[in-house]
Amino acid sequence: MVADRDDRALAELSFAAMSAGEQDLARKAGRQAVLTATEPKIRAAALYNLGRVEEPGDPAKAAALYRASLALRPNAANAWWLEATRLRALGLPLLHSRNELLC
Repeated sequence: MVADRDDRALAELSFAAMSAGEQDLARKAGRQAVLTATEPKIRAAALYNLGRVEEPGDPAKAAALYRASLALRPNAANAWWLEATRLRALGLPLLHSRNELLC
């Protein structure tokens, strides 16, 4: 795996692994990125990526990760995923756009 201290590379690896369906690698790289990140922007990205990995199995954990990410780097994507996680937990469908339902 990438050097355990390269926070940016670990965050990117986490996202790439998640996108490829390799959840175990995504989780491992994401956790290491969160632990080693010194820049708030990188740590926030790693927290967000880890939230995406955790969401299918543990929505509450994902929501906590999204909140932590938002605290470091407020942005619409984190806010949307946090709200989507909350709505999914309530069993409600999500509006992706004006014309499309998710879930």
